[in-house]
Amino acid sequence: MVMRQAAGVLRPRVLSAAATEPRISPVPFSVRDALVDPHWRHAMVEEYAALLANQTWDLVPRSPGCNVVIGKWIWTHKRRVDGTMDRYKARWVLRGFT
Repeated sequence: MVMRQAAGVLRPRVLSAAATEPRISPVPFSVRDALVDPHWRHAMVEEYAALLANQTWDLVPRSPGCNVVIGKWIWTHKRRVDGTMDRYKARWVLRGFT
């Protein structure tokens, strides 16, 4: 087996999208970090508004002795096919095991 490098075949070096774009906010590690950054805050507000508009769930008073289902935020950068930044995406997912 001949490796690419030994055969003189190298992959073309591609510039990273971050080098050609304006500053991209990093993916936050906590809700507190996300709320400080206006890009991630806007993505979270959009997700929350979509959940309310689609009537995904109803907020009801907690019954005594019932467990509360908790959730968490997941943040990602959505990119176009060419690798440039498309938008900031925030999702609220439930932890169904609780």
